[in-house]
Amino acid sequence: MVVAAKVPSRLIPRGWSLKFKLLVFSLAISLLPVLALGYMDNVRARDAMTQDMERSMLSTARTTAQAIDRLNSENMQLAKVIASDWVVVAAASGNNPSELALDATLKSFMDSNKSYTGVYVMDTSGKCVASTVSTMVGKMYNALPYWQQAVKGSLYTSDLSVSADTGKPTIAYSAPIKGDSGIVGVAVLNTDGSGIFALVDGDKNGIGKGTSGTLVDENLVRLYDGADTSLQFKAVVQPSDDVVKKIADAKQFGSGGKLQWTNDQNLAAGIRNATKQPNFTIQDNGATFHVATAPLTTKPWTYSVRVPESSFLAATDSMTQSALMTIAMVLVITTILSLVVAISIARPIRWLVGEADRLAVGDLSGGSKIGLDLSRGGDEVARLRSSFARVRDYLTELSTVAGHAANGDLTRSVSAK
Repeated sequence: MVVAAKVPSRLIPRGWSLKFKLLVFSLAISLLPVLALGYMDNVRARDAMTQDMERSMLSTARTTAQAIDRLNSENMQLAKVIASDWVVVAAASGNNPSELALDATLKSFMDSNKSYTGVYVMDTSGKCVASTVSTMVGKMYNALPYWQQAVKGSLYTSDLSVSADTGKPTIAYSAPIKGDSGIVGVAVLNTDGSGIFALVDGDKNGIGKGTSGTLVDENLVRLYDGADTSLQFKAVVQPSDDVVKKIADAKQFGSGGKLQWTNDQNLAAGIRNATKQPNFTIQDNGATFHVATAPLTTKPWTYSVRVPESSFLAATDSMTQSALMTIAMVLVITTILSLVVAISIARPIRWLVGEADRLAVGDLSGGSKIGLDLSRGGDEVARLRSSFARVRDYLTELSTVAGHAANGDLTRSVSAK
């Protein structure tokens, strides 16, 4: 025998018509496809937010790359200004200007920015003839690219490297010194790279917690890593022997400095393919990161911004969680409402079926009334149940009168119900 779950009578709607109950039940059921459509919209919104996040990362990477380009261009222009100063031209030409005037001129340029670490003048042989760093005077620098490029007539920005003289990070900006007879030397402005480092550090936690920037050169050597400064001057992956020799010949890491590397294959592959796909994901120590890259124009460098997946998906996860909680609440309410309405209709109908079966076999005693209040309820089913009870009572009374009549007692009568 199947026993229906008992629902407290106070939960069963009173005074509702059958039509209204069926309407409520239909509305409750109709919410299910609405919820399904709402969830699909949430998925589409999540995808849109993911695309917005990728665009935001790409915009950040491009903005910082452009800022580094502007800084490089400004420093190259300053090197050009230094090269055009008459005292500097005189020194490079061998005209021996006043040492006091020369020192004051070079120092005034260096003091114009705290990131400048040196200003010096070389002749056409690569010999340093004047410098704010006294230990450099008299040394030959003709093996270094910044002298080689500038003496040919070009403005030049060196790679970020380790100074052979100071052992600290440095970038050289050089410009040709032109006299009456043509190029007579090279003017060089040295910086410690702190301006570039500050721009990279400016992106830290900018898009979300754990956001950081990385600047690499054409050989995939990290020039600066905003997440871990100990990775500076370490290659992303092991470079070829030709690259190692090229870096050693240029003395990028000073006299005797050795190139080290990590094994970030995903990052290396992503940067190499950045022109086709600037956004990509990588794995780092078991964690997933989303990366956006942007190339520089003043140097063959690439700047990248990376965001942990937890921060990348923070907004979408929050939206999805809220949507799922709303859907769950509506489902619970819909289920309860549908169950209560269904039971309020099914219970009295089952009672009526049982009563009809008993009447069919002549049982006028009446069935169980547990859970049924025949005096309450205003819908059609409740009124039918009440009418059926009156019919049963009428038949019961009629049976009693018939019994008395059979015994000769005709004084009894049946009253209308």
